[in-house]
Amino acid sequence: MLMDIKDNGSRILRHILKIRNEVSTLYEYYSLKNSNHFQAKKFYMEVLQHMPKVEWRGLVSNNKARPRVVIVLWLACQKRLATKDILVKFGIKTDLKCVFYDCAETIHHLLFYCRYTKRIWGDILEWINISHTIQGWNQELTWLVKFCKSKNWRS
Repeated sequence: MLMDIKDNGSRILRHILKIRNEVSTLYEYYSLKNSNHFQAKKFYMEVLQHMPKVEWRGLVSNNKARPRVVIVLWLACQKRLATKDILVKFGIKTDLKCVFYDCAETIHHLLFYCRYTKRIWGDILEWINISHTIQGWNQELTWLVKFCKSKNWRS
């Protein structure tokens, strides 16, 4: 018997229920299900093989920064960072204005287009002796992926 997917359920449960058919078709799933003991790691690794790889995975998985910084980066890469435009989409009532300037707060604005944060990024790049023109989020993410592939300390 299959459980219905309810709109008021948690986001994680709704997602699990949506992909249950895909998971049940995995060959490895059947061998794990029929064995005497279930190994979550083995199952996770099998499911992971069927997921599409994103270009920025190396930025997050090999990052030596503090965990909260890596989490913010991961959220930003998925375009799920809680900027004001995202909060409004979730139904949270707030004004869309940036706290620094009179512009709408989006991930693009907050991280790279805002004059205040753009100056901070410029100062950081100058401090570590990197010559780079700051652009929008998509261009910066592409640049970061390429730049961070090297093994030097600045990467």
